[in-house]
Amino acid sequence: MNNDELAKAIAQAIRICGFYIGTYSHLSAIRKVLIDYGVAHLMQLIPISKQYFVLEPNTKQCNLDCKANCIDRRGEVSNECYYKCLDQCIKQRIETIVKRLSKVR
Repeated sequence: MNNDELAKAIAQAIRICGFYIGTYSHLSAIRKVLIDYGVAHLMQLIPISKQYFVLEPNTKQCNLDCKANCIDRRGEVSNECYYKCLDQCIKQRIETIVKRLSKVR
């Protein structure tokens, strides 16, 4: 599988499922694709076994931004605001990842 095909496969999995399951034997090729397509900083890798990992959008910045933006008058995070913000942020992140990975090089 060449880099364009790998990028499209990752994009399709992220678009449909919100994550991609990969094998460590392909990790260097996957990392190269993520860097080349400018999405490495938007993704996080989570080990699930000695052979497999999950690649998913990194939502840490979404969590921080939404907590900061959803503080009410009492200084507490409004759950309704937070979850709505988080949902929108993650959807935007997924759209960005899919758009960049879907571009033909």
